Amino acid sequence: MYHQFQKSFESVGEVLSFLKGSSLTEQYAKAENFYILLEGKVNFYINVEEKVRPLWVGKLCRPNAPLGWSGLNTPNRYTSTIKVTSKTARVLRIQMRDLCRLLQSDAFPVVHFYQWLNIEARKLIEETGKSLGGGSYQAKAEAPQSLGPESLPVDREEARGVLRKSPFFEVFDESFISALLPNLQKKLYASRSSIYETDEITEDLLLLHEGMVDFYFYHQREKMPLRAISNSGYIVGWAGLLGLPNIVTAQARGATEIYTISRKLLIEELEKNKDLSIKFHLRILWLITHQLQALRARLVMKKYDQEWLSIQSLIEQNATRLKLDSALHKIPFLLKNPLTLKDGFNLLEYTIANGDSQEKYIANSCLDILTETKKEENFYEGLIQVYQEVINAKEGVPALQVRKACAQAVGQAFRHVDYEIEGWENLPKHSGHIFIYNHLKNHDYNTLPNKFQITLDSHFISSIILHKHYGDPGLRIVRIGRGNEYGHQEYYERLGHINVFTPESDAHKLSEEEKSQARAAFYKNASQELAKGRNLIISPEGTSYHTEESPGPFKPGAFNLALNLNPEPLIVPITLANFDRRVRYNTFKCVIHKPVLISNHLSKDCSKEQVQGFLSELRNSFKTHIQKAISDPLLSPKDLGNLSASA
Repeated sequence: MYHQFQKSFESVGEVLSFLKGSSLTEQYAKAENFYILLEGKVNFYINVEEKVRPLWVGKLCRPNAPLGWSGLNTPNRYTSTIKVTSKTARVLRIQMRDLCRLLQSDAFPVVHFYQWLNIEARKLIEETGKSLGGGSYQAKAEAPQSLGPESLPVDREEARGVLRKSPFFEVFDESFISALLPNLQKKLYASRSSIYETDEITEDLLLLHEGMVDFYFYHQREKMPLRAISNSGYIVGWAGLLGLPNIVTAQARGATEIYTISRKLLIEELEKNKDLSIKFHLRILWLITHQLQALRARLVMKKYDQEWLSIQSLIEQNATRLKLDSALHKIPFLLKNPLTLKDGFNLLEYTIANGDSQEKYIANSCLDILTETKKEENFYEGLIQVYQEVINAKEGVPALQVRKACAQAVGQAFRHVDYEIEGWENLPKHSGHIFIYNHLKNHDYNTLPNKFQITLDSHFISSIILHKHYGDPGLRIVRIGRGNEYGHQEYYERLGHINVFTPESDAHKLSEEEKSQARAAFYKNASQELAKGRNLIISPEGTSYHTEESPGPFKPGAFNLALNLNPEPLIVPITLANFDRRVRYNTFKCVIHKPVLISNHLSKDCSKEQVQGFLSELRNSFKTHIQKAISDPLLSPKDLGNLSASA
């Protein structure tokens, strides 16, 4: 298509050579030139706040590819820095004022020019999407529905309202909107059904009416979640207007209604008015620019793993388009702290409902990027509810009832996150046993406003496993808090768990006699609870570690307890991974292993060396399974082995 403009471009432009490292454009600078890359290679960079070096966000080496086209959109500034990365690069440079004169010429095929520009810009989206491949998060495999869409009747006034509030169509006058209405069709897609597939050519322009659409990008056969749209009037498919295949796959999440506008009928309408056609293709370029910026913001997320920085980057890319008093400027600051995260999401929702066209689209792009962070915000709010449920329990309510209420609240919080549990079949039929697990650190992000951290791993075992299976969350062995840990003390005192001193308590203030009395009290309380048929949850390490270094050395307390009881309780090993990581882009892993009778491995009169040998083997077995959980999306039953056998 470029050959249609080549002679015109050459008549007003000049061929120049640039050396490696030369800048053709600077981000935010006034767009004075438009370039055609004739030979060589260039890279694209964007500035990221607080980072010394600009971030690489793409490359280009196609002959006759346009550069600096973002300057054609208001406010006519470059959205990225473009630098030569080959030894030399040859370009055709055209001053913007000369290009504008060409575009206004009656002899110049201006509509074809914008069509070509959109096709080339779409290629940048595809290439940038590939740069996102190889990330740390893949979508769960979910079988799509094979049912085709159901046609629905179109209410023209309802459809008019959808088009009018669409950020894409709001720049067009009422006559164009009215002309489109007879061409609209409405389709209902069932949950998980495919709206279109990667590499498929969709002939229509697609707009969301109701529901939600998930977009996926495939990289080396891995399904990567890209974005989601739930706002009525937003475009969910446009590549077919350019006669090109889709870059991504679109899938309905829940029942979803889509308006479609026939490409053929749309083109017929545009051909009636050259100015309208130019305006429409410029709007496509506007849409592509926003999607490209959102992808580049995701590259910031991938590089720095900070959502606020990613959103800051997206807003900065649009700094020249946004009003100085736009509420969007506040969003990055609200995202920095989990305490203000909810305020950030509320402000984005408000902007989508009440902002101008530019603000609405940027706010929606922010929510697309923050899909995983929204899940994290819901989880954090759930943790606050867990704490409130416990400390606000009325005086006189039995501790068991408080523990059950806590377990239910924990279950609600974990509804917002991804987790995998393997080995349900290994749980003993009846309760009254000891569950041991590798204790993982909490991520600082989940610290509550009073500096208290709800231990995710032990709460998970207690609530998601034991309470669900036995109807009783069991009792945990918890450390006695330090004097200044008022949140810790209030919380665990109300739950009625069994307290022990650990190196993380104020145990150094105790005499040897007091420590001995504390150990005796632990054995007595634990024995009594087991005798009642209650499960105990114990970490043999006595402290917490990161997943990669877990587990730490095992102490013999839990095993001595089991060995000296009659009847002897089973030891049920549970290995955990990823509970020390933030919720977004993470899956908590849990494997329940076959129960162990300690008397099958140790006797009451065995030596300390024999005990240490057993604990060392058991620890190594834990470590093997934890490392497997880190590397595998889901542990296979054949890989679980039997801890009792390895021990």
